Amino acid sequence: MEYKVGFYYNLTHLSYHNNRLILVFNDGHLQFRLINPNLLQKYLLFCINMTSSYSFDYPILYKEGPNGDIQEVIFLKDLPEYAPKSENTGFSLGNPGKEVCTTSLFFDNNDLFQTDSTFDTKEQLFFKAVVHFYAVQKKVKYLRSEATPLTLLDSYTDYIKKIKSYIDAIDIYDILSDLQVTVDDRLKTKIGDDDTYYIYRTAYVSSQKAQKDDYLNRIIGIGCSCIYEDRGYTNKLELYAEDFIKKHPLGVYSGDLLEREKQQIIDKYSKEEHMGYLMAKRFIEKEKNRGYELPRWECILNDAYDYLYNKFHLINISNKDRKFEKRMYVLTNISSDAQKEVDAINDYIRDITTYTP
Repeated sequence: MEYKVGFYYNLTHLSYHNNRLILVFNDGHLQFRLINPNLLQKYLLFCINMTSSYSFDYPILYKEGPNGDIQEVIFLKDLPEYAPKSENTGFSLGNPGKEVCTTSLFFDNNDLFQTDSTFDTKEQLFFKAVVHFYAVQKKVKYLRSEATPLTLLDSYTDYIKKIKSYIDAIDIYDILSDLQVTVDDRLKTKIGDDDTYYIYRTAYVSSQKAQKDDYLNRIIGIGCSCIYEDRGYTNKLELYAEDFIKKHPLGVYSGDLLEREKQQIIDKYSKEEHMGYLMAKRFIEKEKNRGYELPRWECILNDAYDYLYNKFHLINISNKDRKFEKRMYVLTNISSDAQKEVDAINDYIRDITTYTP
C-alpha cells in the first residue's frame, strides 16, 4: 500500500454518522470519499473543534486497501518535524528515513512512496503541491510568531530570565568530560600551480546542549575546521608550519594534551559573553524574520496557494462556488443515502474541474 494525499473536509452541520469526508485527487479529478469515522477516532476532539474546512487547512495522508477502501488516515500535523533540510522550505516531515522532504514544489522521489509506485504525473503534482503548501504554511506561522516587535519588552524580560536560567545550569566541566580532539594535516598538490598545506582540528563532545548551542559550539570548536593553511610552489610547506605544529601537535589528543585543550576552552568560556551572544542572536533573528524572512515567505505562500487553488480548481470546491455550496448543503441534510449524494457531487466536480496538465 502507498500513501496518497488529500484534505479532511469538515462540514459542521453533517450528522455524526456521515460527517467524515476527505477530498482526494484521483483519475485526473478531485473527488470526495466517505470514510469510516473510526479511522479518525484519535482525532475526535481535534475534529470537533474544527471550523468549516472550506479553506483546506487540514491536509492528510491516507492509504487504500486492495479493494480501494480507505484503511488509514494521518493528519500531516501529526507527523514529527525534523531539522530544516533546505532554504527552500525549511521543513522535513515524517520519521527518520521516511521523510517527506519539501525541498521544492517539484521533487522527483519520496520515501513514503514504494519504489514501484504507479502514481501518474497528475497525482504526483497534487501530492507535491499539497505538501509544499502545508510546509510553507507552517514556516509562515512560525515566522509570524517570531516577528514580535522589539518594543514589546515583556516578552524579552521572560526570554532573558530563560537564558539566565539556562546558562546558570551549564556545567562546562561536565560538557568537556568526554572531549575528543584530533589534529591532522593534508597536502593538496597541483601540477603547474601552488601546492596547499592544511592542518585540521576535529573536536567532539556528546553533549546535545553543546551541539545545539552556537556559542558553546564555537568555543569548543565542535566538528572539523581548518586551523592552518599555506600555499606555495615548494615541497617545504610542512617545514614552514613547524612553529604552528609545536603549539598544535598532530595526532589524537590524550593525557596532558587533551587536558590542555579542555583548560583552554574553560578559560575562554564566559557566562556574560554567553548571554550576550544568545541575546544578540535572538534580536538579529527577530529583526531578520520581521523585516525580510516573513515577507519573503508570505510571497512564497501566496504563490503556493495560487498554484494549488488554480491548477487543481480548489477554488471551485469552496463556498465561493454557490452551486457547489448548495449541493453540499443537500448532503448535510441526507442521512440514509449519503453515498448517492457524494457521487452526484463528484459528477458535478468532474464537470467543472477538467484538469489541464
